[in-house]
Amino acid sequence: MKKVLHMKKIFLATVTATVLLSTSCSDWTDPEAEDYSRPLPELQNPDQYGAYLASVRNYKLGAHKIMMIDVPAVSIKPNVQNQHPMMYPDSVDYICVSDILSGLHPDVVAEFHEVLAAKGTRSLCVVDFSLIEEAWTSMEEARADADEEPGTMEEFDDYCRKQTLRQLDCCDKYGLSGIEISYQNNTSTELKRVGQQAFLECVRAWRDTHTSKRMIFRGYAQNVLNEFRPLLHDCHYIVYPCGSTSAANQLTVAINRMIRSNPDLPSDRFVLEITLPTLEDPAQVGVTAETGAEWVIKPEETFSKAGMSVLNAADSYFQIDCNYKEIRRAIGIMNPENNQEDDEDIQ
Repeated sequence: MKKVLHMKKIFLATVTATVLLSTSCSDWTDPEAEDYSRPLPELQNPDQYGAYLASVRNYKLGAHKIMMIDVPAVSIKPNVQNQHPMMYPDSVDYICVSDILSGLHPDVVAEFHEVLAAKGTRSLCVVDFSLIEEAWTSMEEARADADEEPGTMEEFDDYCRKQTLRQLDCCDKYGLSGIEISYQNNTSTELKRVGQQAFLECVRAWRDTHTSKRMIFRGYAQNVLNEFRPLLHDCHYIVYPCGSTSAANQLTVAINRMIRSNPDLPSDRFVLEITLPTLEDPAQVGVTAETGAEWVIKPEETFSKAGMSVLNAADSYFQIDCNYKEIRRAIGIMNPENNQEDDEDIQ
C-alpha cells in the first residue's frame, strides 16, 4: 500500500492545479451533466495515472483488511457523483448493489466493468430475502383486506423460489463479479423455515454453476439451517451487521457466543457492517466507522476479522471537507500505512 500512496502523491502533485482551475461547485450537482465536468485524470497524465491504478490493483491482490460498500441500484442515467462507481474511493474492494430488480442503467453497468478493470473493485448483486418476505407480507395484507384466503405454504415456497431466481439472474444479466446473500431472518416459525429452505436452495443451485464467482453471506449465520452450513464455508466472507450495538467489546462477546453455540460455523472471515449518519438523520446508530475500524484490527483468539462493510455508503459522499470521509478514515485505520489524507482519491 505504501507504493499506492507514493504513486498517488506524485499524481496529485501533477494534476491538482489543473483540477482546481477547471472545477466549479455546480459541476458536482448539475442534473444535466453527462460527463464528470472536468478534465479526467487519465487525460491529464496517462502514464502516471496508469502506474497509479496498477498499484491500486496490486494492493487489492495482497493481504489487507477489505472495505465493502452497499449502494442502491441506479436505473436512471447518473446525474450526481455518488451514482458513479468510478467515483467511489479507490481502495474499496467490493461494491454491493442492493434493490437490483429496479434495474441498472447501461452507463452504470459500463462503469462497474470499468472500475473492475481499472481498480480491481468487484461489484456484487445483493440477493436479499427481506425484499421477498416484505413483498409477500404486503400480498397477505391485501388478501386480508379483500376477505380472501391467505396464501398457502406451497404458494409461499413457490413465490420465494421465483423471486430468489429473479435476483440471482441479475448477476449474469449485468456481468457482475458475484453475489452477496442477505439473510437476517430466523427459523422460529414454519413459514420462516420454508422461506429459508426455498431461498438457500436456489442460492446453492446457483453456486453449483457459478463456482468462479465471488459469494459473500450477510446476516446472522447462526440462524442458517444445518443443511446449508456448508454454503457458509464456501463464502469468501461473512458480514456481521452490528445493528444498534455501540460498544466494540459487545461485538466481540456476541460473535464469541455465536461461535461457541455453533462450532460448525466458519470463524476466519468476519466482516463488520456499520451504518453512517445522514444529513436527514445525523444520529449515529451502532458503532461508528472509526470505532469499527479500530475493532477490526484488534486480534482475537477465537475468530478472525477480515474488514468492514458500510451499509449506506452513498450517504457518505456529502461531506463538507472530504467526500466519503468516514470510509476513507476507516480504510486508513484498518490498513495503517494508508494515511487518511493520502487516501483521498482523485475525484
